[in-house]
Amino acid sequence: MPDDRDFVQKLKKKASKKEKAEKYGQPYKQKWLQANERFLGSDRLDAALKEQDSWEKDFSAKRKLEAEPFAESSQKKKSKAVEHVATVEEARRNRLYAQVIADGLKAYVSLKTSKGDLNFEIFCSKAPRAAENFLGLCQKGYYNGVTFHRLVPGLMVQGGDPTGTGRGGESLWSGPFPSEIAEDLSHNRAGVLSMANAGKDLNKSQFFITFGACAQLDGKHPIFGQLVGGAKVLKDIEGVPTNELNQPKVPITILKAVVHANPFQELADKVKGKGVDIAPEQNPYLQHHFK
Repeated sequence: MPDDRDFVQKLKKKASKKEKAEKYGQPYKQKWLQANERFLGSDRLDAALKEQDSWEKDFSAKRKLEAEPFAESSQKKKSKAVEHVATVEEARRNRLYAQVIADGLKAYVSLKTSKGDLNFEIFCSKAPRAAENFLGLCQKGYYNGVTFHRLVPGLMVQGGDPTGTGRGGESLWSGPFPSEIAEDLSHNRAGVLSMANAGKDLNKSQFFITFGACAQLDGKHPIFGQLVGGAKVLKDIEGVPTNELNQPKVPITILKAVVHANPFQELADKVKGKGVDIAPEQNPYLQHHFK
């Protein structure tokens, strides 16, 4: 039977589409059924058609298996495509974050601006990724010489973009990182340090400092710190005149960012001190020192 079918298939391939339609189309099929029904009878014809259909399915499956002996089902391929396997770097970072959260660790940073010093407590255990990003960029000197490009009195002052346009900036890992929203933190006072972003999970280097309560920002921007020194300086910054685009008419510059305590660095140093066989430049928690 397979040999006969192969011969018929070869004949079909030689004919044009129009010829195939005329020769093997619906009229031909109808005549073929009528002729075989007269010869076999309706019951035997039905059985023969079912047998042929079953053979075609088995033959097609066999051919497909021969072509792809290690092929997976579409469902398996789909599930494998969405499955995410953490890299060694991600696994190590997750362990580090778990330790920081369990110990409730904090960090301290001073932004020395052209208006004076702003001292912050960084909530590493509340938003570890945002905290590590900010601390790492500060240690790299990424914010040194960067201006606050947007100022809205009564709301906030925004900075962290080296281009000064509000459209630039990169994270410690180059790309954007997920938003960490802590339910027990709110933009309910002056001096809240929070990530500026273009939407959920699009955090990079830009941040803002609130001038007062603005709860409408809750749930949209990850809070990762609070002003603990320099309230008068922040008030002076709020008083700087701006243009119609909310840009300060007098530049407000971050002269230098100083990190006083960084638990991510300290834990990474402890791991290094235990004799783990990892070169410093390959340690994901120390990588910002080697860029």
